[in-house]
Amino acid sequence: MLNHNHWRVYLAITFALLLTACSGPRVMMPTPNVHIDSSNDIYTGLPEELKGTEVPLFYITDRQPEKDENGNLKYGYERSASLAFGSTVVDLGENITWEQLLEASRSGKRPQKVKMQVGEITEIARGPNTPSPYTEVDDVIVEDPDYKALRLAVAEKFR
Repeated sequence: MLNHNHWRVYLAITFALLLTACSGPRVMMPTPNVHIDSSNDIYTGLPEELKGTEVPLFYITDRQPEKDENGNLKYGYERSASLAFGSTVVDLGENITWEQLLEASRSGKRPQKVKMQVGEITEIARGPNTPSPYTEVDDVIVEDPDYKALRLAVAEKFR
């Protein structure tokens, strides 16, 4: 049985993968067979405050940032030369209760699609472009000091 932290990691990875899916209406992926078996209930003991359809999510991406038609941040198909991390909230369905979401999550064939919405995307920090500029001094590779300072500052912000 997964504890609460494992459940969050599992959910975060699932939604991170879903965020990279093709454009168009986003729907919940089919239920993995392992979760159709009710004896493998990863939701047992889940605190009441986590039983909702909105899931906060941290992400890391190397996708090129873009703007949607309203000027909001989104990520396209193009790769970026740098990594970024940020946060968003994924809403797992309009007008759906926790119980309905749970039933859909355990169902091999859903009676209806569960539409997902990605909320506002906030990029917290973006690292410097790669590869790292360097020089060789007396057979020793030396990282550019400005690049290194930026890389370390972004790493600290991530921590």
